[in-house]
Amino acid sequence: MESHLQWLMQEKSRLERELNVVDKQLEEKRMRLTERTA
Repeated sequence: MESHLQWLMQEKSRLERELNVVDKQLEEKRMRLTERTA
């Protein structure tokens, strides 16, 4: 049971890092779009 909990925590932090990367990419895309329309 303990190892499963550790696995879940690792999985959670891994997903959060991936989401963080995707979020940054989206932010950059939005910046470029606003620059183009400005």
